[in-house]
Amino acid sequence: MEDAVKDHKTKKELIDELAELHSQNADLKESIAGKISAELAAEEARRYAESIVETVRAPLLVLDADLKIISANRYFYITFNVIPSETLGCFIYDVGNKQWDIPLLRELLEDILPEKEAFDDFEVAHDFQGIGHKVMLLNARQVYRKDIDARMILLAIEDVTERRRLEALLNESEERFRRLFETANDGIVLLEKGEGKITHANPAAEKLLGFTREESVGNTLQEIGVSLDLGDFHATMQNLNKNGMIMYDDVPVKTKTGEHIDTDIYLVDRARLVHAIFGTFPSVNWLKKNYEKGKRSIVWWWITLLM
Repeated sequence: MEDAVKDHKTKKELIDELAELHSQNADLKESIAGKISAELAAEEARRYAESIVETVRAPLLVLDADLKIISANRYFYITFNVIPSETLGCFIYDVGNKQWDIPLLRELLEDILPEKEAFDDFEVAHDFQGIGHKVMLLNARQVYRKDIDARMILLAIEDVTERRRLEALLNESEERFRRLFETANDGIVLLEKGEGKITHANPAAEKLLGFTREESVGNTLQEIGVSLDLGDFHATMQNLNKNGMIMYDDVPVKTKTGEHIDTDIYLVDRARLVHAIFGTFPSVNWLKKNYEKGKRSIVWWWITLLM
């Protein structure tokens, strides 16, 4: 009897042990399945990210919720001179020997983006080792993929370094042109290219013609006493676009007071004046010195056309 009870307990214990092993096996399978599912989800997220970034013709990063780089397109590697092995899986701030540890970038990603879920055209200037000074416009979006329960950040980086350099040069040339326009001894008026209406006249032109700026603006050259026949105006503009400058000899001018004078007029494309201001276009003084030196009594002035 005792042996039967003992044998019965042994079987019960064995059944309990088998049940426990079955439960542990089920938990293990569930754990393995969960890990495989997570790995598949991560792989799917990576492929999804790569398919996006490679279609964009600008530096683009995809970050995970911890600000680690999931993917980067080739324009990022080319622009910032880094390689995938030193980029993927890294915190964005650690990329390029921590060159991306930029205070404003931290503020955008850690403070502004979580609250607004997006930001646009934040300008960041930074000096990078090896590639020098860069000016960048940053745009970011948070993207949540419900199917894989993952949050990602798309960070687009527009390199506007060259654009800002050209803008600075343009501003400098515009300032030089403004000073030249206001202080030149030669009369200068600006015409718009549509109908040849005057938009500006400098002090020397006011003194030469007798018309104030207010009286000149909005009129044609003929309406302020300049007997210059431009013929087919649009054909003249095409010729000007091709050659950059057209010269007219001995143009009769009647001033506001009725005085008759002869002038030589240079019709100049204003776009060429950017080069003139930097010294690559003949100045009016040079033209005076080298064009028919015998015409000492002729008044010289020039006209520029607005783009």
